[in-house]
Amino acid sequence: MGQTTEINREDILECALEIGRCMVQSGAEVRRVEDTISRIMKAYGAKSSEVFSITALVLTTVKWENGTKSTQAKRINGFGTNLRKLECYNALARYICRNRPGVEEIQKRLEEIARSRKRTWLDILCYMISAGALTVFFGGNLLDGLAAGILGLFVFFFDQLLKTATANKLVYTLFACMVTGWLAILFVSLGLGDHLDKIMMGDIMLFIPTLALCNSLKDMLHGDILTGVYRSIEAILIAAAIAGGFFIANVTLGGGYVNVVEQGPNTVHLAVQTITAIIGSVGFSVFFHIERDKIWTAAVGGAIAWLVLLLASNIVENLFLANAIAAIAVCFYSEMAARILKAPANIFLIPAVIALLPGKDFYQAVAALVNGDIQQFYLEGEATFTTLLGIEVGFLIAFIMFTKTYGFFREGVERYKYLKWMHKSTK
Repeated sequence: MGQTTEINREDILECALEIGRCMVQSGAEVRRVEDTISRIMKAYGAKSSEVFSITALVLTTVKWENGTKSTQAKRINGFGTNLRKLECYNALARYICRNRPGVEEIQKRLEEIARSRKRTWLDILCYMISAGALTVFFGGNLLDGLAAGILGLFVFFFDQLLKTATANKLVYTLFACMVTGWLAILFVSLGLGDHLDKIMMGDIMLFIPTLALCNSLKDMLHGDILTGVYRSIEAILIAAAIAGGFFIANVTLGGGYVNVVEQGPNTVHLAVQTITAIIGSVGFSVFFHIERDKIWTAAVGGAIAWLVLLLASNIVENLFLANAIAAIAVCFYSEMAARILKAPANIFLIPAVIALLPGKDFYQAVAALVNGDIQQFYLEGEATFTTLLGIEVGFLIAFIMFTKTYGFFREGVERYKYLKWMHKSTK
């Protein structure tokens, strides 16, 4: 078991900051990063730790038991979504807190996580499955799903070749969506696909900033207003880049008019909706690099989200309330799964919430803008905003309810253990 000395305290702090930096780059919310660093430093004898983290920087000042202080910072260049690595870093932090290993062992484990093998063939398959399944989910036929799946293959190569840590995310998204739109129009003109709108709806889901949408509110709820606002602005700008890319594609090759077939998920058989929601969640679970033993747990969350949304829509007949109820259900599910499986809640939340995101309304708003139908653009934009607002409010309510409920039961269990110990000690 490693011993913390005057010599290696700075090294321990550097390792803790490196874990925090990697967690942010993998998709962790800043609250989790700050808590992880604080726990690691406490395990190595820190009297107190002041940790400040945003998506671009992590800064820590530690006061040791002998009164000395250490301060270090790490710049964070770029971040994405790799939930498998996030789980690995979370597990490493738990291991460090339990066993207090030496600096060399921590550095070795960090290198092993960074060098972990890429599953290229599986990633390609998940891009294709995700886009294809959601195209059918939005009302497309099997040929449309095949076309969207092939386009998902192109998106994969775009990500591998162009989406680097230093690349401008907005420029990349605009370019990738524009080229994807051009290819979708070409496919339909060649007979590979019947409904251009459904194909584009499925492929749009590969670009929607799910992590930013989920983490922005969670950060603000925990008091990290700066990071939450930053992520919200990022999500809005990426959404604008997505809209801009498909808008340019439709104007340049689509003849300036988009034929939107009025057929959505509600006209698709319930079994087909549920199956494609599960398949889409499985695809996005691999897309976000979740470990295989947790993929189906995340996929079940996707089915729960969609079924609750359908049930709530039939009962309340209100788009905002229906999405809020579905978001509450999926948030509770992800938090419970996280507690049971000892993993970050985002691993189960992000793939599951995909089924709720308004990809159909978002695309139809862009299509209405291309067609010059301002009234329809307003209606579809309102539906998109209402859906997102319902999801965020649902997260807010679930956070408050779960935190209070979980805290109440946890306090009760701790009190029971204490009373039991007191009873034994008095005998």
